[in-house]
Amino acid sequence: MAKADEPTVRGSAVKGSNRDFAALSTNVRSHLHAHLAESTYKLRAKSDVQDKAIGAMLLVFHAYEAKMTRIPTLVTERILLRPMVADDWGPYSALMLSDRSRYMGGPFSKAAAWGMFCADHAQWDLFGAGALMLEEQSTGMCIGQIGINSGPLFPEQEIGWLVFPEAEGRGYAFEAASALLDWAKHVKRLDTLVSYVDPQNERSCRLAERLGAALDRNAPRPDPTDLVYRHFA
Repeated sequence: MAKADEPTVRGSAVKGSNRDFAALSTNVRSHLHAHLAESTYKLRAKSDVQDKAIGAMLLVFHAYEAKMTRIPTLVTERILLRPMVADDWGPYSALMLSDRSRYMGGPFSKAAAWGMFCADHAQWDLFGAGALMLEEQSTGMCIGQIGINSGPLFPEQEIGWLVFPEAEGRGYAFEAASALLDWAKHVKRLDTLVSYVDPQNERSCRLAERLGAALDRNAPRPDPTDLVYRHFA
């Protein structure tokens, strides 16, 4: 990338792990979904052992859902900013393994690109913000990615973007970045947000400026050669 709410239940509110929930059979999960649709999460006293078991599982299911971060889908005039799916790996890896990723530190090996792909998605659960894929509404085609990066590799949260070759030059990056910036500021309510840009990446520099970001020459950066464009603080 050109380096681009609900509350979660923390700690041990649910005893066990995601693995415990995944162990439930498909039939039981379907039963739980039916209960969720027709109840208000209030358990009625019942003598039937199965209903009591379903009631206990319902509580686990409800707590599990509350614990997981809900990934938003944002809609603009021409594109959907949607959660990542496995099928996105194809076009993503094609870019990351090519010279087109040079301003992001590439070209990358397949293993490195896969790690980045997984990390982009995992950050939603770890930090409450991560990557969204760009889908062209008129064709359903995946045309790029935008995301908010966090964690030990980034001095502060940053927004980054990439557009696949066939969709470049059509204003999609600006449209997507505008939508995610609005979400970050008014829904997620981040305190700060920057973009880390390779100084040779002139197109991303111009895009950051068009988005209203200003150079922050005193901000820390993951690479000493990066430019830091500050969107808000």
